Amino acid sequence: MNRILMPYLREAMHLLEDGYPLLEIDAAMREFGMPMGPFEVLDEVGLDVAKNAAEVLTRAFPERMTLSPILGKMVAAGRLGKKSGLGFYRHRGRERKEAPGLRRFLGLRRARRPLGRENLAERMVLAIINEAARCLEEEIVSDAGMLDLAMVFGAGFPPFRGGPLRYADSIGAAKIEGRMSAMRAEGGERFKPTALIHTLSARGGSFGDGPAREVQGVRAAS
Repeated sequence: MNRILMPYLREAMHLLEDGYPLLEIDAAMREFGMPMGPFEVLDEVGLDVAKNAAEVLTRAFPERMTLSPILGKMVAAGRLGKKSGLGFYRHRGRERKEAPGLRRFLGLRRARRPLGRENLAERMVLAIINEAARCLEEEIVSDAGMLDLAMVFGAGFPPFRGGPLRYADSIGAAKIEGRMSAMRAEGGERFKPTALIHTLSARGGSFGDGPAREVQGVRAAS
């Protein structure tokens, strides 16, 4: 589950680095249906804990996962989130407000152009879908339904969306591949669609077609 969540949280930090407002990023994911936005989650978990998890995954998957310098700056300054009273938000009892001077502290620029909440959410959700597809492709899980259940009950993915792979099926692999390819042209290799998404796009298949090896097609004959 951490393997799927980390690209999502990292994409949220990419958006912050690109200059988009923290409150809008969190609001975008709450509107999508998540119980909390990514920066709210990071503050709850603890930024030191998140940094340690990110370092483990970055070492395991260096070709596609990177450690955001934001986490290093925050942890070095003792801004650990809710448990220290200050992280991306300032916490006072049950009150939570964006930390004063956060963008200046992190040395972040303002966004070059506005980006609506649906577009903000799309970038983060596609990061979830892509890594979830990779887990199915690598047979880390036996079928899409099991992965979806884990993400709904363990990570707060909106139940009414059915889980990341069922949600992906509702969009269609061809559309997902097209959107990710367009983002890749502008934002780099982290948006490269997995081989499984490409295969499903080419043949009009879906993640819900059956067990992992049947869905993959290419590896099913091995």
